[in-house]
Amino acid sequence: MPIRNTPERWGAPAKFLHWTLAILIIGLFFFGLYIADVLKGFDKIEPTNLHKSLGLIVLGLALARIFWRFAGGAAPRLPRGMPVWEKGVAHLGHLALYTLMILMPLSGWWSVSASPLTTPVKIFDWLTLPHLTTPQAAAQLAQSLGLIGAELTGSRLMNASWNLWKEVHSLIAWGLVLVVAGHALAALKHQFVNRDGVLRRMLPFGGAVPQKD
Repeated sequence: MPIRNTPERWGAPAKFLHWTLAILIIGLFFFGLYIADVLKGFDKIEPTNLHKSLGLIVLGLALARIFWRFAGGAAPRLPRGMPVWEKGVAHLGHLALYTLMILMPLSGWWSVSASPLTTPVKIFDWLTLPHLTTPQAAAQLAQSLGLIGAELTGSRLMNASWNLWKEVHSLIAWGLVLVVAGHALAALKHQFVNRDGVLRRMLPFGGAVPQKD
């Protein structure tokens, strides 16, 4: 399996990052729902710490994927017979995917930073990261944007701000999962309807797919 991408296939680093991120993103989405909807009280602490750690790893891998997208050689060519509008949708879908892969963990990091509990931002016990903001600054931003009531003060303001930023993180996560689902459906269409080998190029042990005339 080549390291760099070729016109007929994705290279090994691109495949590794693609499938690792897919597993982590889908897993973290459902894990987050489990923490929010099932666990109560102190039972949330350790799972939430794990969720935060894995989310920060997603951020690092997403940045690595974007770097390799430019450094690993040009992406394999789309099928020649693919309509122009469909190619445009594919490019927009990838742009949305990369954008949301960055925004989702960043919004989680921001929401932790906005918490009045001032909990640390850690990747397991390996590394402690700085907060992106303070609870006061996050609350002032939310009020200035008109997202929470201007009449709120004190602890009510801090809690309203924290809940808002957690909701923003949740909405971004839902958006990312929907884009991932659309991406998967498009790949299945290429595999079983178009039969053009687009999916096979990204499979871990998939071979090169020459362009058909």
